[in-house]
Amino acid sequence: SLACAEAEQCGACTALKLNPNRFLVLPGDYECMNGSDDSKICLELVENIHKKGSCPFSRLAVATLDRAEVSSGQDKETGEIILRKGSDGPSPGLNQFWDYSHQIFLPWPYAHMLNGGRVRSIQLNQLPESSDTPIPSNESKIDFTMIRNWISLCRIYHGEECNKAKLQEHEISHPSNEIPSFRVIDVVENCLVGDVGTCDYITLSYVWGQVEVLRTLKSNVNILSRPGALELPEFQEKIPWTVRDAMRVTKEIGFRYLWIDSLCIIQDDDTGEKTEAISKMDLVYGAAFLVILAVMGQNANSGLPSVRLVNRDFQKLNETNPSNLPQTFKPHPIDPMRDRVYYSRGWTFQEQFFARRELIFNGNQALFTCSFDHDVQEKVVFDHNVPNVIFRPRRKEGTEDISKFEELIRNYTMRDLTYESDIHNAFAGIARYISSGLRTSLCHGIPRAFFDWMLLWIHLEPLRRREKAPSWSWSGWVGRSWPHIWQWYHANIQKVRMAQRKRTWTIWYERIAHESSECIRICEDTYSSKEGLKTLKNASGIHLDSAQTIPTSRKLTKAPDYYKPPSADSHNSGSGFLQFWTISVTFFLDSPVSVERKDVPQNDNPRIAIYGRSGQELGIVFLAESWRSLHVPGKQEFILLCEGRDERAEDGKEDEEEGWKYMVMLIEWHGEWAERVSVGSIGKCDLLEALDQGPVWKEIVLG
Repeated sequence: SLACAEAEQCGACTALKLNPNRFLVLPGDYECMNGSDDSKICLELVENIHKKGSCPFSRLAVATLDRAEVSSGQDKETGEIILRKGSDGPSPGLNQFWDYSHQIFLPWPYAHMLNGGRVRSIQLNQLPESSDTPIPSNESKIDFTMIRNWISLCRIYHGEECNKAKLQEHEISHPSNEIPSFRVIDVVENCLVGDVGTCDYITLSYVWGQVEVLRTLKSNVNILSRPGALELPEFQEKIPWTVRDAMRVTKEIGFRYLWIDSLCIIQDDDTGEKTEAISKMDLVYGAAFLVILAVMGQNANSGLPSVRLVNRDFQKLNETNPSNLPQTFKPHPIDPMRDRVYYSRGWTFQEQFFARRELIFNGNQALFTCSFDHDVQEKVVFDHNVPNVIFRPRRKEGTEDISKFEELIRNYTMRDLTYESDIHNAFAGIARYISSGLRTSLCHGIPRAFFDWMLLWIHLEPLRRREKAPSWSWSGWVGRSWPHIWQWYHANIQKVRMAQRKRTWTIWYERIAHESSECIRICEDTYSSKEGLKTLKNASGIHLDSAQTIPTSRKLTKAPDYYKPPSADSHNSGSGFLQFWTISVTFFLDSPVSVERKDVPQNDNPRIAIYGRSGQELGIVFLAESWRSLHVPGKQEFILLCEGRDERAEDGKEDEEEGWKYMVMLIEWHGEWAERVSVGSIGKCDLLEALDQGPVWKEIVLG
């Protein structure tokens, strides 16, 4: 509770005249909501609310905002609290839930920050009678009858639509057809079983954490396959609570089979069975009838809230104003989940997004979602006889939009991994999906058919090098990477394919192994390098002998071994070291004289300028502080990657020459090979500004 004994409202809140009648939407009121000047009410500055602390309504408004933003010492960066009038009321039917009648006034606070940003907030419900969320059964336990009702409605009314995974527009194959070792837990017989055909099964998505869990090993798989094995004391006491609860949920909602990674994959397998299963997690989670999401737990022993007699994790914020009107922050049921460990973990990313139905245990209540765009909660009861329980089908994404694939990479790189060696394993299912959607395989996370432009991913925040993955790929760095072809050129996949033929020239090869001189082409269907190279020479005015494009024979003696992607991620996966010919130039790095633009995404890394022989600033690169402090100011080597843009052209003129630049990669040599430091851009005439001997056609080994 946020209640204060000396509750005194500020002037703005006093003017609201808060009383029960004020929360009724009367005829004519709706017109003053939703966007008009009268729909917004200015309260106090966040800083003043913290200092005074006496107005209960203002305190509650601040408490509902994203506290990570508001209370982390950045209050002076935050402007005043704005209250926007919203409304709520009953809908004509669940298939028209967006078309509700406006009966109740709902205040929605947000904060305008001085830098122009907005602090996120959650919808408030100030009605006195709504201070508690009604649970249709014992408040301490989940109502499984209601969950079975949700599943029954989905089966009856949604048909085959809900048999499609979220990220796959087609009905996917049952994993037993593609994974010979596929096994599940029989929650009736309490043992592992294989050869169950195309049965319906449930999967569990959860956080292992740093706890010991019962794992299937080569030494115990036969014992665990005997009926009753999981009830034996030597095994049962090692089964973590989240797994035990998931087994009970599976049985309670009318299913027999459950798939859990720790038990259904032999964890110490060395025959390739484990690798094959990991590489096809999209099938395992995408074909499951339902995925249980244990989103509240810190580890596998946290359990599923309310499956057993345990308290629900639900925080309520209450205030009382001078008129004794209770005021309550009622969060959306999804809100308690957003800061949970579950949503920060790399493995759970693909597990959730391949699910076609989800049963979410969020600590407040259980939620059920499926392919129809509507979440149902424990407090919502539906009847089979109601014809409008069909809901609204989820909006389908375009199949020719490259941004959805780039967004998957960006979101995955924001997740954490306990073991860095899992960087490719935890992405394997997503990699298969990207490969299918873009019709090309991946090379250490980079789609081969879009290799040149996908190398132009950037980082807006400081990254840390992942030493056992290639630096040219996002997989070689810890932190958020941002591939963004959709932003600086276009989102249409076919348009991107055609543009690359004109604006790229490098023939990329990957080395098979350090002790071998053999190299393989990154993409056999390489765009016309001759056309791109001819354009390069004509535009830059340089004259180079660029006839050599085949890698020379060489072996690497002290190069590191990189993590190998699962077989489904890459076609003929090599060592992760690239060997290719391109133009090398030397420029000088120093502090910039130009001013950083405010209309582009802000980068938290040091901003450094590229200077040529005339002393003119040619471009900008963003560098890690640790690297900058050692190498700037100073001369550094860049290699030309391709043509690209810093931003998309207006009015559909992205293919006109204006705005196209040479995209360059700053590299650092480590003896026989180099690594990526950062990427930037220079003008097409700036090659003549290169220092020392000028532009050079050079062979590069890039790790």
